[in-house]
Amino acid sequence: MALGAGAFVVVLLILLISGALGGGSKHKPAAATTPGAAVPGASSGGAATAPGHTRVAVLNGTTTAGLARTVADRLVKGGYRIGTVTNAPSHGHTSTTVAYGSGRRSQAQAVAQLLGTTSPDAVQPVDAATRTVARGAAVVVTVGSDSR
Repeated sequence: MALGAGAFVVVLLILLISGALGGGSKHKPAAATTPGAAVPGASSGGAATAPGHTRVAVLNGTTTAGLARTVADRLVKGGYRIGTVTNAPSHGHTSTTVAYGSGRRSQAQAVAQLLGTTSPDAVQPVDAATRTVARGAAVVVTVGSDSR
């Protein structure tokens, strides 16, 4: 009988230590985030989003081969997830633009800042043709000849 009581105490201690009976850490787990979700603590006027939660398509709007891939690599180094990397519907873009879907303007502005895109017209809502090529990305960079 003493052996049974001792085994019970050992099992009880293991359960308490492992947290199965309410023990364990008193810290709450971090809140789960979904892609495109606002970062906690960000202002509601232009909620910041972590780069890893933003999928960016990169389209080559020039005739320079490989330019979209070069820009996509820069975005990856900045922490962004890359979607489609392909040619834009047209190839005469002289300046790089950063387009955004509904509710994604602040994300597009952050991408433009990372790329050093300074034109006041660089960040704009996405048009239908670009949206189709970008396959649902939150932000779409169309690389112009001003990009290196």
